[in-house]
Amino acid sequence: MFGGSMMSAGCGRTLERSRSSMRHALWCQVLMTVAADVQHQCQARSSKCLFPQALVVMEAMKMEQTMTAPSDGEVTTVRVAEGDQVDAGAALVVIEESD
Repeated sequence: MFGGSMMSAGCGRTLERSRSSMRHALWCQVLMTVAADVQHQCQARSSKCLFPQALVVMEAMKMEQTMTAPSDGEVTTVRVAEGDQVDAGAALVVIEESD
């Protein structure tokens, strides 16, 4: 697990097609393994992130846990905001990994 016991990452590969080229995009989703509250969002959409940069600070069972980037890349989607409650298995952030 990445970033502590409350987080995991699901990774994969997609094929992106544009008018001028085709390329493979590596992506990674930061997932919660327990229900938690979002305390602070550290990264915004379209921002660059480096391993192990903080992405989101969560609170579960009266303990704060900082979710960190599992790899270098660009944050393509942020699916939570401060004050949100998330369920176990919820995707918090999607990162397109750097080559």
